[in-house]
Amino acid sequence: MSAARTAPALVAAALLLAGCGSGSVDRVQSQRLDVIRRATQIYQNPDAALARGYFQVPGCIKSSDGSGALGTLFFNLTDPATRVDLVHPQELFYDLNPAHGNSQLLGVGYYEHAHGQRPPLTPLGHMEGPLPGVLPNQGSHYELHAWVYKHSPDGVLSFWNKGVHC
Repeated sequence: MSAARTAPALVAAALLLAGCGSGSVDRVQSQRLDVIRRATQIYQNPDAALARGYFQVPGCIKSSDGSGALGTLFFNLTDPATRVDLVHPQELFYDLNPAHGNSQLLGVGYYEHAHGQRPPLTPLGHMEGPLPGVLPNQGSHYELHAWVYKHSPDGVLSFWNKGVHC
């Protein structure tokens, strides 16, 4: 089976291991989320993400237990982070389903390689994981998601978004 066909299933399986995230944010986190929103406006169109080195993982990724979805995942792992840079997320989540209207940027994600460390602390809180690698050369890693464009009933920092539908 090709990598393009197996990637969505592998990503979904790995993400099932992730936690639930945070249902509330404090004033400082809220300000940081505003910074993220302003910095990522340039990615409203998925073509802009592709032009800046992101690649699209085929398919819409949803949890198998009904806890939500991510949408269509775009990754940029050309420069693996050693720390989270809020204005340069490694993951972008889109709703690309034509039945839902125009494509829409939903949220962003941050990624850090795992080397046996505790979950990394970011300016938004702790990352979730470690999660197993699912893409070529990915390896074990941590992630943190921020739903800065699409409301998440479980909170802006929840891993899945129940308001996203594949």
